[in-house]
Amino acid sequence: MKLLLLPVALVLPLLASIALLAQQPSPIRVCVVGRDTLHGPMFSQQLNSTPQIRYQRDSIVKYVNQHKSPANSSVTVEAVALQSTGMATLTADADAAGCSYLVTVTSSPVPSANDDPRDNHANSYDLSGGGLPPPAPLNFSIMRREPAGWWNGLPDGSYNSSKWFAQAIADEAYATILKHPTP
Repeated sequence: MKLLLLPVALVLPLLASIALLAQQPSPIRVCVVGRDTLHGPMFSQQLNSTPQIRYQRDSIVKYVNQHKSPANSSVTVEAVALQSTGMATLTADADAAGCSYLVTVTSSPVPSANDDPRDNHANSYDLSGGGLPPPAPLNFSIMRREPAGWWNGLPDGSYNSSKWFAQAIADEAYATILKHPTP
């Protein structure tokens, strides 16, 4: 009888842990992509086109993934960097990555006093003086995949869409996603 109790005592905790893992919901996957207006028009079709915007994208992914779920929530959020290079394939790439949310960050440099508004590159930095470029405000949008299969932007006013730092965007996106879980 004692020999029978030992295997049962070992198997029961294993079965309980498997059942507990099966009850935990899968994480909400968030794709992050960058659009840089430094070298193109405001509504550029290029994504992840410069090292600067890829760095911001990767920083947002890192900071979102550092968040811990609140104690009263079983929801977890996992961010991934999309490698998309054009707007035409963006939503298909997000679908292929299994994302429920899409965060697009856009770098919008502050024009310098020397910029001519008639110039197509009016938003480019003038580094000829050897100085550092002015800070670039970061704007972002959050879209959610709806059950019908289309992507819908979260309503204006549900989050502050302009920040100066990648960590602030990650914090805002994380909090917003927890407030608007997938339907």
